[in-house]
Amino acid sequence: MIRIVDGDTIVVNYKGKYEKVRLLCLNTPESVHPDNKQNIPIGKVASDYTKKRLKGQYIVFEFEGPRRGKYGRLLAYVFVDGKNFNLELVETGLSPYYTKYGLSQKYDKEFRDAERYARDHKLNIWENYELTQKYLKLKSKWGQHKTQVRAPPVITQPNEWSYVASRNSKVFHRPNCGYAKRILPKNLIGV
Repeated sequence: MIRIVDGDTIVVNYKGKYEKVRLLCLNTPESVHPDNKQNIPIGKVASDYTKKRLKGQYIVFEFEGPRRGKYGRLLAYVFVDGKNFNLELVETGLSPYYTKYGLSQKYDKEFRDAERYARDHKLNIWENYELTQKYLKLKSKWGQHKTQVRAPPVITQPNEWSYVASRNSKVFHRPNCGYAKRILPKNLIGV
């Protein structure tokens, strides 16, 4: 490997030529976009993670479908130490399972499981409500069903409230109860 462009694109010496490789089924946040407004801190985290994991490593490509995308880049899964690095980025929450150009023919279940793990554990892109909403909206455009994720309740005085409820309900819950966390902030009351 020669260099890391960002979290989902690398440059390698492939068959005697320097080639850009876009990692299949990934779409990490931007870190080197020409429009600086597109670049966000988690994009740098993804880029640094890719650099740390792949720099100086012997990597193996696995192709699926067309070898090149519309920008002329190679499209591949990257394996390091026998492990699918593309899946690793999804499992660590640094990319959603990117399906805009189709599902993975070989690793669909593994990608779905990896994303579910990252989302359930609120890792990286999935720990920020606004970023989660952005990716879920994009995923719905990619043909995947949109899953509702509610904003976490804003409990302004958690130490003082013994119970919380919704203005629309007569049921009270402890503030850390799973049902309490589903109450919309505008409806949240406490006692």
